[in-house]
Amino acid sequence: MAQLVNLENNITFKINLLRNEFLDIVDEREDFENWIPFEMVLKVGLEKYEYLNSRGATFSLFEINKLISAVENIISVKLGATSTASFERVDFNSCEGFFGVSLYDTFEEQEVYTDIWINMGAISDGEIYGYDKGFRFVIRTESLSEFVNEIKGQLNELLEVE
Repeated sequence: MAQLVNLENNITFKINLLRNEFLDIVDEREDFENWIPFEMVLKVGLEKYEYLNSRGATFSLFEINKLISAVENIISVKLGATSTASFERVDFNSCEGFFGVSLYDTFEEQEVYTDIWINMGAISDGEIYGYDKGFRFVIRTESLSEFVNEIKGQLNELLEVE
């Protein structure tokens, strides 16, 4: 499972790409028409927000590839030879509105601000609605690198068999 952990080790954000009945990949279709199911778990202190396997949450292949590319660019900039280099803010929002992630520069070496916004209506099955709930924290570039490598590995496994 791909995981981001904040500097204080008290926040975790996990994504797991799944092979289940919601996997819908057809080579002849455009990437935005192919669907990859996922689980997501965000733990912040004593709070926990999750989309589990049974929820049927999916990403399009297009948005996963876009996220991977954007994160790899951030890592390249942060690990580059010029420690003063900065990167443009990256905003990722799942097209089905489950959650959003923003990554932006702290202007500190090897650190990245991370904002995660959870759609309360989607996560509560409509019991709570009308707003998103967000958290901001700082991660190390190493955590981001491990996260994207795990996502890429899972994606490659799913696409090999299809």
